[in-house]
Amino acid sequence: MMKGLNPDVIRLYDEDDSALWFTGKVNKPLLIIILEGEQAILNAQKQIIDEIIIKNGGSWSGEELPSIWLKERFEAKEKAEQYMKMGLLIDTIEVSGLWNKLPSLHTKIKTSLKNIQEKNASVLHTSAHADHFYINGGCLYFTIAGVSEENDPTYFYEKIWETSMKVCLSLNCSISDHHGIGLIRLPWIKQELGSAYSILKQIKNTLDPKNIMNPDKLLQ
Repeated sequence: MMKGLNPDVIRLYDEDDSALWFTGKVNKPLLIIILEGEQAILNAQKQIIDEIIIKNGGSWSGEELPSIWLKERFEAKEKAEQYMKMGLLIDTIEVSGLWNKLPSLHTKIKTSLKNIQEKNASVLHTSAHADHFYINGGCLYFTIAGVSEENDPTYFYEKIWETSMKVCLSLNCSISDHHGIGLIRLPWIKQELGSAYSILKQIKNTLDPKNIMNPDKLLQ
């Protein structure tokens, strides 16, 4: 991205996520890149991409895995439902940060989530992939699965979200990316926006003095 390339698909899986979504095919970090367009342009992009990957210790693994991704990329819901039928609690959390923050963000969130081992919230699986990239950074998308021995899913979900959000903010990263804030992120929105929160609130009060537009959703 920093060299001006903009592939149609870039997905970088850590070893746990590649093993989850490509079962039996790969169990190490996986980078899927798909290019579309004029052949001459594609050849030039591929040459630059190959140089970057080789320089960083990677190697080409063929077209099978991208083909699997293209075929099964919309089947995540069905896979999640299979695990839920086994009694697992599953959620996904996406955050974002600058390039120099992403490695620490990935490591610290995964480690913190794995350390959640309580009766009401026990994390059994944590994996991540990066799926949206920009010139200055990217998005990390975590998949978390676990159990609550006392059948308290609300506590489980609150625990994994609180843990992830606190780690994210401690690294000066963003608690969201393209999915938006959502009510579950509301407790951390003031810290996320900083001084911009009061400005946003003033705009809201001016445009919506009766507070009838999505009251208490983003601002409280």
